[in-house]
Amino acid sequence: MKKIAVIVPAYNEEVLIKKTVNSIPSKVNKIIVVNDCSTDETKKIVELLMVENKKFELINFKKNSGVGAALIAGYEYCYENKFDIAVVMPGDAQALPADFDNLIEPVFNGKADYSKGNRLNHNDVKEIMPR
Repeated sequence: MKKIAVIVPAYNEEVLIKKTVNSIPSKVNKIIVVNDCSTDETKKIVELLMVENKKFELINFKKNSGVGAALIAGYEYCYENKFDIAVVMPGDAQALPADFDNLIEPVFNGKADYSKGNRLNHNDVKEIMPR
């Protein structure tokens, strides 16, 4: 069975971080939240969730470094821990969990090395995407 991780870059996501991580499918083996030096309660919320869910890994940046650095840290964690598939789900709940299986299917079945969703192509993007 392939090991699946979800990388959640998060900066000041206290309002949506719990919704985001609770929407991650149960088939995921590890949830890596990369806290990009949030100044709100993001870190505290994730630490509380970690008590209930042992799938969590929290990476805390000491200075705000941007989403690119957060993604790199998440991908490095996945590589070092030998995950087969790494999926990015932003901490602001913009990724739809219903799309998860369709997104990973080509990689999971060996038909592709990489798969990327584009939420902006969705017909109802203005109603779905948080502002």
